[in-house]
Amino acid sequence: MNLNVFKGIVVTLVLAVGLVNIYLHDNEIGASNNLTAVADVPVETPTHSPLPEVVTVVEPQEEPVPELPVTTPEPVIEDEPELPEPVIPEPEPTPEPVAEDEPEPVIEDIPEEPTPALPDLPPSWLNDMIVLLDGGLRSREGDATMGGALFPEFHRWIESRSGDRTGIYYLGGRYSRLEAMWENTSHSGAVTLEIFADDRMIYTQVSAGNQLLPISVDVTNVLRLRIVFSYDRAATNAIIWNPMLVPNPDFVPAQSVFAVTGIPTWLVSIAPVNNPSNIITLNNTPGTSNTGELFSNHISRSVNSGNFAADWRLDGSFKRLTGVYTIPQGGSPLSLPSTLIIELDDVEVFSVTLNTGDLPVFVDIDISGATKLTIRLNGLGSATLRSVFANVALFE
Repeated sequence: MNLNVFKGIVVTLVLAVGLVNIYLHDNEIGASNNLTAVADVPVETPTHSPLPEVVTVVEPQEEPVPELPVTTPEPVIEDEPELPEPVIPEPEPTPEPVAEDEPEPVIEDIPEEPTPALPDLPPSWLNDMIVLLDGGLRSREGDATMGGALFPEFHRWIESRSGDRTGIYYLGGRYSRLEAMWENTSHSGAVTLEIFADDRMIYTQVSAGNQLLPISVDVTNVLRLRIVFSYDRAATNAIIWNPMLVPNPDFVPAQSVFAVTGIPTWLVSIAPVNNPSNIITLNNTPGTSNTGELFSNHISRSVNSGNFAADWRLDGSFKRLTGVYTIPQGGSPLSLPSTLIIELDDVEVFSVTLNTGDLPVFVDIDISGATKLTIRLNGLGSATLRSVFANVALFE
């Protein structure tokens, strides 16, 4: 017999004997317990030889722990409490700023600055002004006497006699006021005095005689002052006493119209191509205007009566022509007007007429491209006012 099989049988028998002994032992314990419950009943315990104890060593085996299924607990979703709707507070009205009473500024008394003294300019007399028109007024100075009586307070005067008289004086804008007295010195009749500042009437008064009347008028910036006496048939004489002109301290002289800027070609240096009988004269000599201003050259005519002209060839070489049409100093009083006409290529482009007492007229003409220049000096007769075209300049 195989040894291993034999050992297996022996082990099996030993195990069987052990199980029987355990079973019997458990029954004995249960019987003894039952006998104890019956009172006063003796129980004989049979005797028998005890079985040998078979000790079987059983190694404990670990029982496998059953794997429990892993369950993921479902998340508990708690009901979120309903939030109340946010209450938007209404904006509080911005309080209007309360204007505080500002203290009134304390204005300190500023001492007044003294008014600057005007320059002490000596007065001038109307008698000393340039006379643009002498229409019968006579300037006097010295000791004033009338009817044998002496009037020391009057040492300058302008006298008008026998009929209507006119005088024009050049002030040049240098004065601010005219102060004087005047009277009708006739024994009967009335005299009217009128004063014009650059053709604008600034004074009129009628005098019936034997009374002194004041004259106080503004002549600021006035160039020409015209005085007119008018008489009725009975009046014969009138006088302006002490005609004083007050200087204007703010006067700024303007540039003279006779001033020439740049490099000119003087027209008098170019010979005309047509000048019948040489009536139009070219003068390189200087002269003086009726306002007392100097010019270096001029074009005039040798005969007053009639219309005369001269032509110059330009060939388009020049762009500008300037000059001054003026009455020379000492021009004829109460003369007929004189006219200047300028033509370019037989087309009139400029004209001006001067009367006695008129101021100089500045001429400035664009002559670009012109090939022919014509200058005409026209008069109405032998009494035509003497006039000149001064400082005629050509510019390239």
